[in-house]
Amino acid sequence: MAKKSFKEWIWPTIIDQASARQAAKQGVYASLFCVAATVVLLVLSMTSRFPGVSPLALIDAVIAGLIGWGIYKMNRLAAAVCVPFYLFERVFQWMEHGSKNPILAIIITLAFINGTRGVFAFHEFRVARILARQSQQASSKSDDAMASGHGKRQPLPGIGTDSK
Repeated sequence: MAKKSFKEWIWPTIIDQASARQAAKQGVYASLFCVAATVVLLVLSMTSRFPGVSPLALIDAVIAGLIGWGIYKMNRLAAAVCVPFYLFERVFQWMEHGSKNPILAIIITLAFINGTRGVFAFHEFRVARILARQSQQASSKSDDAMASGHGKRQPLPGIGTDSK
């Protein structure tokens, strides 16, 4: 397997359902990271004097987990919600505690964007495949009808015939 370039990690090329699913995995991984980081910080906050994490952060972890599960299942609603939810959480956290690591926030945001791209592209390719299959089946049926003689055009009665 060839190594991916840096550009492919940052902005993966999506050309089919398989590459769309690969891009969507970035959103799943970002979600898992957010859940794990939130739970670890919450546990540290509860067991020591580590300040700043409210038990309400568990709600954020659950929502992030549900979003990750939705992206894993290729759910468009989860994909559409993940970026605004994450950005809202970042802005809220930065307002409360200040900007701690904007580079990590940019990486996670890109992963969520790629997850969204992957889910929506997956569905576009899925619809295109279904339409192509239906078109092929319709073409096959019309070819069968022509071969059996049922597809011959018959003139309509009284139109284009000499019936005097």
